[in-house]
Amino acid sequence: MFTLALALACTADGVEDSGPTGSTEMSEPRHPEAAYTAEEAASALREAVRFGIPLPPPTVATWRELMAHGDDECPGGQWDHGALEVFPPDGCTAASGYWYQGVGSAQANWMDEDRDGNLDLYRQEMKTDGAMMDAEGNKFYFGGAILLELSGTPEAGGTYEAEILGTYGYPLAESLWMQAGASTGSYLSGEIAADGSFTLLGNGGFTVGEQSVGMEDFTMNVGCPGLPGGTLGVRDEAGYWYDLTYDETTCDSCGEVVFDNTQSLGRACAEVTPAFESSFDEVIALMGEQQAPP
Repeated sequence: MFTLALALACTADGVEDSGPTGSTEMSEPRHPEAAYTAEEAASALREAVRFGIPLPPPTVATWRELMAHGDDECPGGQWDHGALEVFPPDGCTAASGYWYQGVGSAQANWMDEDRDGNLDLYRQEMKTDGAMMDAEGNKFYFGGAILLELSGTPEAGGTYEAEILGTYGYPLAESLWMQAGASTGSYLSGEIAADGSFTLLGNGGFTVGEQSVGMEDFTMNVGCPGLPGGTLGVRDEAGYWYDLTYDETTCDSCGEVVFDNTQSLGRACAEVTPAFESSFDEVIALMGEQQAPP
């Protein structure tokens, strides 16, 4: 068999035939083409954050508001302490007409961390999987884990850490991002001053509606006061990313746009400060709600 195979691999003049052209060659990888110019990517980025960014307060507030319409029969158990345990797949309906299904709990409270008589640590925590529906048929869906910690006082300011993981939405929520529905894996931290100004360091990303945003060491009010820094990205319909890295030497909300982490598209500007500021209003307001215990 070997002799026959060798003979078939040779031409009449004794030169070995290499077989079909290109049969042993690796094809060159195809590189994607950018669907956006730098300016179009910046415009898409501004559009993607127009509903604001997902943060814990409106989600926890919606949970507590809808849970307040439950009763001892449905969802029963510790419903009046924010705990949900409704295992049947079809859920249950309370006397108020509110429907509940799933498991989870949500807590929010101030604590006197250093025992000086002042409440100086605020913590929101929510771990959930399921859905609720109000008497008019508006569904609040949820699944994931949320954590927010504020440390400090309104007079002196303080620090915060927040993470919001999972999927959330409610059409009657005050927050626009919750109205549209969001899936998120975001990690945020920074400081809140006594005058209500804040700094931000963000990593991770979120999808609100059909638009996705990524953060890589993204900052607000850090290198450029009142302006963004770090990298903010937006994804196109094909799933490719366009990352805008803000230039902190010019502090003008502009920077280089890179497509698919490989191709520079040039310089463009995307002012996103208002969207982040409006979302943080709810976090800043919590710092002001702190009061000393009686």
